[in-house]
Amino acid sequence: MTTQQVVLFGALGALLPDALRIIKDRYNPGLPPFLKSGNFWLGLVLAVALGAGVAVLAHPADVKTALAFGFGAPEIITRLLSTPPPTGPVAAADAPRTRRTWWAV
Repeated sequence: MTTQQVVLFGALGALLPDALRIIKDRYNPGLPPFLKSGNFWLGLVLAVALGAGVAVLAHPADVKTALAFGFGAPEIITRLLSTPPPTGPVAAADAPRTRRTWWAV
């Protein structure tokens, strides 16, 4: 695979989680609220860049591996940099809003 192909498939792999969320809401008449958030778009751009970068650094042999690196890199970094979800009787409205909880919205 050429470097351009690796970048493309790594970026596409990073886009997959959000594309699946949007497809899941395709019958909803209005746009999901997260699509209007600047944080969502900033996070998406960073995830795509991270997925493409990791795919290039990992030198995948095929398309499926490049997609997997692109898909997995933002998830691993998000889990490493986020705080664990609160445990116990904390209400969802009182819980701190971390990247992990935002990503799952």
